Amino acid sequence: MEDAKEQIVQESKNSTLPSQDERMFCLLGMKIWFRLIRKMKNFRTNDPLLWRDIHINPPLNEKITDDVLLQITGRGQGSLQCLSLVDCQRITDEGLKRVVENNPKLIKPCFQ
Repeated sequence: MEDAKEQIVQESKNSTLPSQDERMFCLLGMKIWFRLIRKMKNFRTNDPLLWRDIHINPPLNEKITDDVLLQITGRGQGSLQCLSLVDCQRITDEGLKRVVENNPKLIKPCFQ
């Protein structure tokens, strides 16, 4: 038991820990990285042009309801052009009607 403690102490003395500058550089890099991710997330979700084509396939199709579909298609702010729904059992005719009414540019609906 005593030998194990001595070995741990000796290994910790021999290990090279990063300097304070290296740690600060690493933290700065992480901070910049997280800011970039946050900005990309905002860009990705707020740009209506990125929501012109929506395809819902398995396994996500099992979770999509009328309300969820309206939220997703609403991100396009009326610019939705293509909507593909594959085996979406929980979407009703009324929900589809509301999507079509809110998206006058919809030209390629595909329901399988």
